[in-house]
Amino acid sequence: MFEATAGGLADYTVIGMGDGSNDAKGYLGKTLGEIAAAEGKTEVDAFIDTALESDLRIELKTPGIAIDPAKVADLLSNSRVLAGASDGGAHTKNFSGGQWTTDLILWLVRDNDFLSLEDMHYRLSYQPARAMGIKDRGALLEGMAADILVYDLAELYFDQDRFDVVHDQPGGDWRRKARAGGYRQIFVNGVQTFERDQLLGTTPGVYLGDGTARPQIARAA
Repeated sequence: MFEATAGGLADYTVIGMGDGSNDAKGYLGKTLGEIAAAEGKTEVDAFIDTALESDLRIELKTPGIAIDPAKVADLLSNSRVLAGASDGGAHTKNFSGGQWTTDLILWLVRDNDFLSLEDMHYRLSYQPARAMGIKDRGALLEGMAADILVYDLAELYFDQDRFDVVHDQPGGDWRRKARAGGYRQIFVNGVQTFERDQLLGTTPGVYLGDGTARPQIARAA
């Protein structure tokens, strides 16, 4: 069986067949394992045949690597570990990890109850701010910037099955964007920047730099 870093081919899901309607056989949304079983062939042959069917324009989504929430929660509970999913933006077309914070809140807090919501927010905000030497952000405390995220835990979601393609890179180039939602309001430096998924056009953020003198910030009450 052919193996890759994200598992075997059987679990790869077809999310695109190229421009236009190249999905005459109904492959979209199916895994290569499902296609192989339906057509009586190996996953490797299903992969090759499906790629040829799409004129080599096939798009495949690999499954997540981390599959045991208990192990991930135990790892994050170590004070030497920081949560994260970034490699510096190298995979804007082949990978989108922008939903990782929502994913962790849902996976480890709401759905499996391995961490408290307070502890998760510490792991996602206060702890990394301290690790990077950012002293006036990361928590709702007196003297800190009023950066606030308002949401109902029951409403949070992210789409695990597909990603949107947006053309907002320099020169009009494209990238993938994970769809997430349930966030009601976002405030940066005390100024609201989002209402639900609508950007309000305000830009109250400031460059943090190396922690030297910064513009006056709004303070959390």
